[in-house]
Amino acid sequence: VVLYSMEEVVSLIVRNIRMLAQRQLTDATGKDAKITGCVLVVPAHTTLPQRAALGQAMHLAGLNVKGILHRTTAAALQFGLQQRAGAKKHKRHIMMLDVGAMSVEVSIVSFLFH
Repeated sequence: VVLYSMEEVVSLIVRNIRMLAQRQLTDATGKDAKITGCVLVVPAHTTLPQRAALGQAMHLAGLNVKGILHRTTAAALQFGLQQRAGAKKHKRHIMMLDVGAMSVEVSIVSFLFH
């Protein structure tokens, strides 16, 4: 019987996903594609030990973690990037809803476009 830690199981799954993605990118571009880094997007209630365990799993999968973002932060960044293109100077307040299977998290995000 072989026992694996949670980090090892996650790393095996991520390593497989990484290989599939690299193959797809190589096929699509015709160039040898290597994925070496990632940004993790986690629920807001993820604890520091859980984040560290996910970071360790990514390391075991051969990935360099560039950052760990809460889902609402990632959504806010995406919204801000979309709105920034051609934006005039103004301030905007947006309610971000992270609707999960058993919870709803709400954040109010302010954007100041210059």
